[in-house]
This record gives sequence, C-alpha cells and structure tokens, in this order.
Amino acid sequence: MSAVYAHQSLSLAIPYEAARSGDAELKVEVLSPEDNVLGHAERAVHVEQGEGVWNAAISLKGPMPVNEVIWQRLRFTLRYEGDGAPAVEQIRSISTILRRPVLHILAQKTYIAGAQAAMRVIVSNASDEEQQGLIAATSGAVRIELLDPDHAPRLLFSGHVDRRGTSDAEFRFPDGIAGSFPVRFTAETELGTVESTETVRVEDQLKILLTSEKPIYQPSQIIHLRALALQPCGPPCCCQSRPHV
Repeated sequence: MSAVYAHQSLSLAIPYEAARSGDAELKVEVLSPEDNVLGHAERAVHVEQGEGVWNAAISLKGPMPVNEVIWQRLRFTLRYEGDGAPAVEQIRSISTILRRPVLHILAQKTYIAGAQAAMRVIVSNASDEEQQGLIAATSGAVRIELLDPDHAPRLLFSGHVDRRGTSDAEFRFPDGIAGSFPVRFTAETELGTVESTETVRVEDQLKILLTSEKPIYQPSQIIHLRALALQPCGPPCCCQSRPHV
C-alpha cells in the first residue's frame, strides 16, 4: 500500500486479495487519532478471486500540512454484497505508506555574479519499506529562486526533471550583487511537492580577459599577453549594457 499527498488530496494504491469472485464494495477512510473520518472513497466493483489493486483518491475535508497527515490512519475494507462483515479489513498508519519526495542538491558554495552557474537537482523518494535504495521521480517541474531581502524572489531557473529524477540547471546570478543569499529549490512531481533552501555566497569579482598577439609560438620566442580587466557597472549607471574597464 502506498500514498502520495499533494494539493490536499491523497492518491492511493491499495493491493488486496479477494477470497472469491463476486460483487463487492471497496471502501477506504482517512481516520484521525480520535477515529473521526477526515475523508473517504468507496466503489462498487465485481472482484475476481486472487490479487488486485485499487487506485483511489481522497480529498480531505480541510487543509492539512503534510506533517499532520502522517499522524492519521487509513482503513480499507472489502465487503461482498449481502455479507454483514468485511472479507478484508486493513488499518495502516499513513506515515508508513506515504511516499515523500526528497531533494538532493549538487552545487558549489560560492558563485560569481553575472557568470555562468550550474547546479544539479535530484528528486527521489526513500520510504521505510524501500530499503533497497532511492526511487527517482520520473516527471515533474523544478524551480530555483534567489531570495534577496531587497527584492522580490528572482527566478534563476525553471525546467523539468528527466526519467531519472534529475534536472541540470544552468543560469546566471544577477550582476552587481555580493554576499550570502538563500536559494530556494521547489520541485513538483508525482511523488508530491518538496521545497528546500540552501545558502550560497555570490562574489562580485573583476573579470579578466587574457589574449596573445598570435595563436602559435616557436621555441625561444617571447610570449606577449594583453590583460583586459572588466568590472560590471553598478546602478545607477548610464551604460547599463557596457562594463567598466
């Protein structure tokens, strides 16, 4: 049994084993610790003897953060038509079946303002019952935002994860900023939504271009280099698109 929680709704995969074929009712309820019903779904089906899986969705009665959802329980019953007692009844803690996404960020700690930057974002799931390794998200979107107290959040990157749950993000930090800044990572996948914040340092450094007077030198020749140091304009500036030398 597994569950994914997103947008105040639980998406469930419920395996069961029917003792015989026949018309039956499948019912699942979300129960609070006090046994209050917070949401339910039911379906009349013709089950075949043997194993089956019911995919169901339950919208909860009210908003609930994920750290409260894990304290609730699921009760699943399979009742044959005409029978008083259920043929199958299971009660599971949501914390043991909830598939929760986890973000793994591969990035540097220091970047240069205005220069090309790259980060790798990996979205996966690892539950208590899946000890063999990580399960990657196979679809979803990733957003990377710079949180600057003097500005609204700046979008650095927006893209999708591949079938391995990976997104290779390439972008540039804004020119003219320096200091330590929080960077917010948000991923929305079939495993749910997850958010994480990492702090990076952005340095506003000079950019130096080195050139030689010819492309190829012979042994014993003197190499002459020209160095051009560029510094980005700081606002306010009359030349917004040109660097200062």
